[in-house]
Amino acid sequence: VSDGEQVNVVAIDGVDVNFEIRELLDVLNANIYGKLTIEEIARKVGKSESTVKTLFSRFQPGGIMRYYNNLKIREAKRLIRENRHTFAQIAELLCFDSPQYFSKYFKKLTHMTPKEYKHSILD
Repeated sequence: VSDGEQVNVVAIDGVDVNFEIRELLDVLNANIYGKLTIEEIARKVGKSESTVKTLFSRFQPGGIMRYYNNLKIREAKRLIRENRHTFAQIAELLCFDSPQYFSKYFKKLTHMTPKEYKHSILD
């Protein structure tokens, strides 16, 4: 990088990311309590779906939608720790299709059900 040339890089989860990735992550984080498609993400950042997928794959293997759902599960864990919502309410807040799908996806990522997770942290 020459003098006067600025590189817009920031570390997220211990990984240096450029502005384009950060822009994608900002969209995902701003919509944790929503439901996004790749088409909507691409529209929000003014890029094609294939560009979004390619950019994101350089940052995180597994794809942008998997990462988005992992963010939702991270938020679900936070909500479970707060102990103010039922699992059905958390599933609805985070826009999972059903409490059953939420529980199944939660278990896939954490290797325990939401109930088992709750007992592991609150008992």
